[in-house]
Amino acid sequence: MVGPDSTRSASPSKPAPKERYLKVRDTYYEYQSSQWPRPPAVPFVLLQGYWLNQVGFEVGKQIKVLPGANHLVITLAPDESEGAELEHRG
Repeated sequence: MVGPDSTRSASPSKPAPKERYLKVRDTYYEYQSSQWPRPPAVPFVLLQGYWLNQVGFEVGKQIKVLPGANHLVITLAPDESEGAELEHRG
């Protein structure tokens, strides 16, 4: 994870993506939508936009979500070929 003190520089051809604020929304699981009384809502966060491509989150890539107290860390999951290499080393 890159923090505010990071020395990583942005690409000269593209500006660094800006900080984003998203809202935690509510939804219901599809199988619950017809139940009455309706069960408690399920929180969800929608991430979408071209900016995801700019930071390496391309369509079809797997991600890893590490939940913590009041934060989520979202990173690209290792490619299957990388994972196999890591298993052979360990």
